[in-house]
Amino acid sequence: GRGHLAVLQWLRRQGCRWSEDTCSLAARGGHMEVLQWAHANGCRWNKETCREAADREPRYAQVGARQWMPMGQGHWPRSRLQRGPRDAAAHANGAPWDEETCSDAAWTGRLEALQWLRAYGCPWDETTCKMAASHGYLEVLQWARANGAPWSEHVCSFAAGNGHFAVLQWARAHGCPWSAEACNRAAAGGRLELLQWLRHNGCPWDESTCAGAARGGHLHVLQWARANGCPWNEGMCSDAARNGHLELLQWARANGCPWNEIVCSSAAQHGHLELLQWARRNGCRWDESTCSAAASRGSLPVLQWARANGCPWNADTCRCAARCRSLEVLQWAHANGCPWNEDVCSGAAEFGHLKVLQWARAHGCPWSEATSAAAARQRRWRVLRWVRENGCPYAPGSSGSGESDGSEDDFDDCGCRLQSAAVCQVDVLWRAGGAQQQTLRSTGGMLDGGAADVISKWEQLEAEEDAAKRERA
Repeated sequence: GRGHLAVLQWLRRQGCRWSEDTCSLAARGGHMEVLQWAHANGCRWNKETCREAADREPRYAQVGARQWMPMGQGHWPRSRLQRGPRDAAAHANGAPWDEETCSDAAWTGRLEALQWLRAYGCPWDETTCKMAASHGYLEVLQWARANGAPWSEHVCSFAAGNGHFAVLQWARAHGCPWSAEACNRAAAGGRLELLQWLRHNGCPWDESTCAGAARGGHLHVLQWARANGCPWNEGMCSDAARNGHLELLQWARANGCPWNEIVCSSAAQHGHLELLQWARRNGCRWDESTCSAAASRGSLPVLQWARANGCPWNADTCRCAARCRSLEVLQWAHANGCPWNEDVCSGAAEFGHLKVLQWARAHGCPWSEATSAAAARQRRWRVLRWVRENGCPYAPGSSGSGESDGSEDDFDDCGCRLQSAAVCQVDVLWRAGGAQQQTLRSTGGMLDGGAADVISKWEQLEAEEDAAKRERA
């Protein structure tokens, strides 16, 4: 990623491994020479390479790309193709492209790049027009339509949501369809004049329009919509609560809008204690999800108030606290009688929260195969090693599932390539101790790159811990 080609060449001569990340980092840094050398010497690349190349500054797009290779044929990945010539080089060398390549050119308003892509056969779909409309690039939209690009009702919706009145008017004048989503997005953006134009010109609306106004906190838009017959439902109050718009919620309730227990859980999840208190004073129902929502945010004051006022809870409260690394909330909940189960440990393991997991285990929280499987699935190496060393159950194959169909993209839940026996690489590693791991790594025949990476990562962690111990000594 720093463009040090000589260093990279030396590392390769010393047997250092590389992966698709090598090409991606070279592309990210705009280091064409490094990218060319790596690819010419067998380094694989993937979608990220084209994505990173596409994100470079324009000055990188012009350097050497046209001289690399003449244009070829291929399929291009999803990538933010904002630059033409540089990405031409990648495409010519076998990198794939698809419809999103054109849509990303439209997303940045680069008409010349879009024209170049189409001239060389890059496919497109209705997303190209949607992206142009979303960002107000009328000229791009007009050219795309004149050259056969399809479109859908999302063109009007995104133009309305972002306030591009001229784009919206042109699209409708040229037959673009629309739907209630246009009113929803206009309301969410607080664009009353645009919403009025939509309605005066026959655009449909539904409950999502009021919900959009509530989501954005635009009381004046909501009032106009209701005065003109727009329907609403419980979801509108929930959207207002989720975003902390108490005044809007109060007006809605005063005017008969229904609500349910999701209002309380939405307020709790986003830390809106004042709104939660008002909702309860005015008769809004709640259930266990309110405490779980407060825990998922790590909001101890909200959780404490809810419990002090009789809100029920269950084991999901502790699970949510563990998943969000809120040890303080977990400790308080456990000390105050909140139940817990194996999901606490598996939740902490899944998100790599080792301290939370260690505390839970030290205080008697149960665990199961799901804990080790969660750590393996998310490649939480430090957690995986700790649970292994501390006796966590582990069921072979629990970190992945299914039989391989032999396809190139056939991976299990751990990210390891599936074997014909459907046994994850981590299963092999789990059954190997320190010396055995080294033996397996040196033989190389029993493990593919996925398990070797796991072993390498564990060895790196061990070395770091040993160094830290020496420093403390």
